[in-house]
Amino acid sequence: AGVSGIRTRPFVVGTAIGEFPWVIAGVALGVSADRLARNDLSAVDPSLILALALVGLLLLAGPIYRTVRSTSHVTPSE
Repeated sequence: AGVSGIRTRPFVVGTAIGEFPWVIAGVALGVSADRLARNDLSAVDPSLILALALVGLLLLAGPIYRTVRSTSHVTPSE
């Protein structure tokens, strides 16, 4: 941040927003691991798996779209 000239407040806010999904995922995985360690068969919650898959899909949708769009408009040069 210092090299690129980003001010402290935007850097802290951006970092907090960017790290928040990873914190939620880490907590969810920790709870699931704890339940599995206790042999609790309710460790896998289908709604949690669906929600995490949806979040992953939404996070990857933009980069995948841009990649597909940029490669489909490339014309081979002779």
